[in-house]
Amino acid sequence: DAYYYFTVAKNVATGAGSTFDGATVTTGYHPLWLGVLTALYYFFDDFKSFHFAVYGTLTGLFLFGHLLLARVAIQIGLSLPAFLVGSLIVFVANLSMFQNGLENNLVFFLLCLFLWMQCRSWQNRTIEIASSALVLVLIYFARLDGIFFIMVYLLWYASREWQAKNIGTAVVLPILVLGVIGGHLLFMLITFDSIYPTTQLAISGFLAENEASNLLQAFSPREHQLSWRIREVLEWAGLPANTAPSGPYRYIGL
Repeated sequence: DAYYYFTVAKNVATGAGSTFDGATVTTGYHPLWLGVLTALYYFFDDFKSFHFAVYGTLTGLFLFGHLLLARVAIQIGLSLPAFLVGSLIVFVANLSMFQNGLENNLVFFLLCLFLWMQCRSWQNRTIEIASSALVLVLIYFARLDGIFFIMVYLLWYASREWQAKNIGTAVVLPILVLGVIGGHLLFMLITFDSIYPTTQLAISGFLAENEASNLLQAFSPREHQLSWRIREVLEWAGLPANTAPSGPYRYIGL
């Protein structure tokens, strides 16, 4: 997953566009995380420095997120030692989530920031709404399936404000957030004929160019010995060697 992201980020940073293979457009990524990687590659264009920059960024986001979370815990009356023990247990239990999806560190930081914002006292209601809208939009672009969390929160927020007779604020925040999300989905639909981001665009183009129905057929055994190794592994695992390109197979093919 990281290799796929790094390659697309490199192509965007060097002007080749949103592509993995340099020819076919792909949208199979979370936009904000790809934007972070693209910016890092732009400033650290050799891969070793780039990797260190990515690790440093992820570590900073993770630690800063915990700092914000600690402030929330103390504010609600939880002692710092209790918070540290609890957060360590949660971290270990979810370690694979941070390893398998590097963007989750960014999402974790943004969620902690949003939670901290909800616990602080705001003097200016307009700034509060604008800041909340901005962070919610960033959460969406950091991980697009975060839209479910966002929808639940907006429904709760609108209900709370409506019951408090704050009709204006009950609709302003949802309109701001859903307006941006709707604009992004409309852009995806018009530009790529799908609101769902997928590497299938790149895979379909690759298969069409090679007149193949699946990824293993697209590789010439004489030129790509890796295809034979993939077939051996699939057969050893009891899986059909002509499996359609989905899930892990998209990364094997790419």
